[in-house]
Amino acid sequence: MAIDIFQALINVLCPTFDAAQRCQEFVLRRQAESGDIQALIFFLFFPTVFMVLFIYFLSNFIIRNDKPADKGLRLLAGVAILVFVILQGWYPVILPISQIWYLFVIILVGIWIFLRMLVGRTHEYGGAGKGGLPFAGEAVDYATRRTKGAITGEEKKLKRIIESRMQDLELTADKVNKIGKYQDVGTIMAEFRDQKKTVIEAIDNLEDFVKFGAIKPREIQGYWARLDEITGRVKKHSKQYGDGD
Repeated sequence: MAIDIFQALINVLCPTFDAAQRCQEFVLRRQAESGDIQALIFFLFFPTVFMVLFIYFLSNFIIRNDKPADKGLRLLAGVAILVFVILQGWYPVILPISQIWYLFVIILVGIWIFLRMLVGRTHEYGGAGKGGLPFAGEAVDYATRRTKGAITGEEKKLKRIIESRMQDLELTADKVNKIGKYQDVGTIMAEFRDQKKTVIEAIDNLEDFVKFGAIKPREIQGYWARLDEITGRVKKHSKQYGDGD
């Protein structure tokens, strides 16, 4: 019975001759070491979870918008990637990777939990005037944020938001630079101001995420400089038509 189940899974997940051979070797080795149940877990459950998560993050990277229609596109892209991986005979490659990946996740999560506990102890015992190490709380908070960002991809997401909003602001700035004397300058400038507020909010969010105490990374300074440059150009052109705010 167990042989029939594994053979059916191998026929579906490892359709090429080379892939089928490697999958059979993996199953036989696991059966000899741990028995049928663990062999099934290592052959089907762990790789499936790994591929679902990997395809989820990959499809979200390919289709970044949050519109309702895009959810269907993400699902379609995910299914297509899964079918492609299987038909190409790459499933045997996933088998060892899925096991190593779990080890890395456990280590990273363990580090994150340790840092979170350390933050709590620092806040409890290491405040100003209580004998704590200088900047210990900031250092641990910073390390915790960056570790969490590496696991969740939060930092990259914030940067994508800034770039998207900055591009929209650039397009509106080009409108201001091309307006004629008799066009509605006030409407375009109001649009520019609203978009500028969203850019400032996005930069503030990233700055709170990556700064160390009062130290701001050069990348943040670059975003502010870019925003100032765009604002300067818009003010220069808008003053010609009576709206220099």
